[in-house]
Amino acid sequence: IGRKVEDLQYRSQEDKARALEQDEKVLKEGVRIDTPPVPGPQREGMAPTWERVIKVPLRDATGAITNVIGLTENITELVRAGEERLALSRLMQRTQNLESLGVMAGGIAHEFNNVLQRILGHTELVLAEMNPCDKLHGDIEMIQQAGRKAVALTNQMDNERYVAVRTR
Repeated sequence: IGRKVEDLQYRSQEDKARALEQDEKVLKEGVRIDTPPVPGPQREGMAPTWERVIKVPLRDATGAITNVIGLTENITELVRAGEERLALSRLMQRTQNLESLGVMAGGIAHEFNNVLQRILGHTELVLAEMNPCDKLHGDIEMIQQAGRKAVALTNQMDNERYVAVRTR
């Protein structure tokens, strides 16, 4: 209160020049100025701060502008809260994306398992009708073994997805 803009502490000469320009604009045009959040003065050993400045013209009884009233508000906590909300929002989005991916992978594993079951069922039918001495008998048994391993893999993928989603 009662201090001139030149007497205040600034981060840089550019900040001081900007403040003087704002005062001139308020004095000449009679407009209100609200600055966006800007870094506040950096004090040694202290965390960075944020502030916003509001400047309005001071008028006399005749309505003539005689001075500028400026208010600097420390909004550090508001800025930090906004940054935390943004970080949490991004984390939530990543979590939802991973969950969707897990659901999709589980659906694919389930459908793949259905296809494998049909393959295994048909190889079982072929083997039941086929003579064990037939030269293709061993090949069909290998198809059947590969199908069983694939079923075990898809079941394992589906079980791991279930555990990962359930334990979030």
